[in-house]
Amino acid sequence: MDLTKAIELTRQAMIQSIYSKGLTDVETLKLSQELDKLIVESQRLKRDAKKLDPFEVICK
Repeated sequence: MDLTKAIELTRQAMIQSIYSKGLTDVETLKLSQELDKLIVESQRLKRDAKKLDPFEVICK
């Protein structure tokens, strides 16, 4: 599963948990932490991909 899909599925699960169990439920908090990790990883990968973009280096 790609990272974008994992983020979306985790986000949906977190929203459902919020509605069914509340913002402070342990499961909701765990899903929130997992979503944060996935988003940070996605941002890191995008940043790293930009650093390796050969067209960006050539154009400078």
